[in-house]
Amino acid sequence: MNFLYSKGHILVNFGNGYYVLDTGSPTSFSYIGEKTIVVNGKQYQFGTIITPKTKEMIDLIGEDISGFIGMNILKDNGFSVNYHTSEIEFTAANHIFNCYIAFELDARGFMKTNQVMFNDSTISGTTIIDTGASISYISKKYIKPGDKTSETYNDYHPQYKQMHGNYYNVDKFFAVLGHGRTFDRIKVGLVDDCPLLKQTLQMAGVDNVVSPKEFGSNSWVTFDFKDNLIYIDK
Repeated sequence: MNFLYSKGHILVNFGNGYYVLDTGSPTSFSYIGEKTIVVNGKQYQFGTIITPKTKEMIDLIGEDISGFIGMNILKDNGFSVNYHTSEIEFTAANHIFNCYIAFELDARGFMKTNQVMFNDSTISGTTIIDTGASISYISKKYIKPGDKTSETYNDYHPQYKQMHGNYYNVDKFFAVLGHGRTFDRIKVGLVDDCPLLKQTLQMAGVDNVVSPKEFGSNSWVTFDFKDNLIYIDK
């Protein structure tokens, strides 16, 4: 099926409006009073709303939404997403390739990996992979002189409220198949520019938040929750 890619968010229409695909949300919930939803032929119960819908949220996403599809549903199926063709499949079986990144699921269901590195650092730290992130944020310890740009961003999160700062251009590496592999330079924000985000990540033992759109804009990216692997078609 196709999805709408709006301002860095994956929006899927299950016939009753757009739902945000969000691996950063532990649960799924509906703003329109729906009690259940069918994904990949299986019915799931919606949970309690944990993120109020606000004007700032709608402005950030770029579309009115019916709710969020979180990890309680996603980890039950796995999914494959192609950012180039705007296609999504709620299975991990069809696009499994030889390039992969290992991750672990923490107690809340967040995907954490130490196989993402920035610039020339040999210390990867821990990164959360979050489809709900429109901007990737990394720790300032990976920044080199000259990375800062004059371009600025404005972001919003219901918990952290308004977030803004300068973009930084960094080289991104993935430890794929046991080898460091560089893709392209990406634009990121600094965790250190967002004090509440930094505090939350520090409490979770996390350095960075990366959107999977950085994994491959012209290919399939598959999330296999059975083996805790992300496969990249390159």
